[in-house]
Parts: sequence; structure tokens; C-alpha cells
Amino acid sequence: MNPAPALLEEAMEAMFRQTAERVVRGLDSATRTRMMRDLGQYRLKFTHNDPEQVRVELESPTGHDYVVRFKGGQATCGCPHNIFRKTICKHIAAVSLMVVSDVGDPVRHRRLRVGQLQ
Repeated sequence: MNPAPALLEEAMEAMFRQTAERVVRGLDSATRTRMMRDLGQYRLKFTHNDPEQVRVELESPTGHDYVVRFKGGQATCGCPHNIFRKTICKHIAAVSLMVVSDVGDPVRHRRLRVGQLQ
């Protein structure tokens, strides 16, 4: 059995978690509190199409779909806020909070299930 895929998955998960933790540390307390309250309204689908990134399809409470990518220690989103303002948007914050908190945490409790809505 080749251990390389398992090691790659562990490294990717570590990068994903570290990036998410950095995003959460950068949130002010009011934003963090508001986002924690609203986390249950988001649906997420994790995919690993690229061995160097985690891709998250996010369905927001407003019905809009966005793609959040974690690659190379950076998080990006396809929403106008992130594209044009180049700042952390609520979609990146929501995914990051889900990763580092107990609320709907796909990593700590269930590991990442590629292709499934969480």
C-alpha cells in the first residue's frame, strides 16, 4: 500500500485547518459572534479536485452559490466582496469557523467527505 495519498491528505487537511485558524483569529469579536450564530444556514460541499487545494462549494442563506478555495495558505472566494475588495468575506469566515469550531465541524468529527453536502 502506498502511504503517499494518506500523507498528502493529512498535509492538505493541516494546511486547510491552519489557514482557517488564521482567518478566524483575524475576525473581530462582533463578526465572529454573528457568523457563529448564522453557521447553520450555510450548506457546504468539500471537493479535492486539485492535490494542492481544498475547494468548498457554499450555498448561502440567500440562495447564492459561491466557491471558497484554500490553497497555499490562502483563502479566496468567488463573491464580489472578496474579488474586488481583496478582504476576507463572510463566506470564507463561515467555512473557516466551521473548520475550527464544534458547530457543524466537518474535520474534527467526520473528516472531510468529498462530494457530500455538510
